[in-house]
Amino acid sequence: MIPKGQYSGGIVVVWDQGWYDTIAPNDARADQEKFLPEELGKGSVKIKINGRKVNGEFALVKTKGIGPNAWLLITH
Repeated sequence: MIPKGQYSGGIVVVWDQGWYDTIAPNDARADQEKFLPEELGKGSVKIKINGRKVNGEFALVKTKGIGPNAWLLITH
């Protein structure tokens, strides 16, 4: 729970559960662990979400001009 008075304060509801995989050129786990931070640093990463409600490939893209930490999740 985020304390009241804080941005987005109040009760947090977990809407979905599952896992994600990076869509990387190499499937080796060690390579994926290096790949994700590098791609996030570049401002774009492609992932596959395997959840109970959400499934599929998505691109997580950092936006410019909206704010310092604004990201879009786009269906890939």
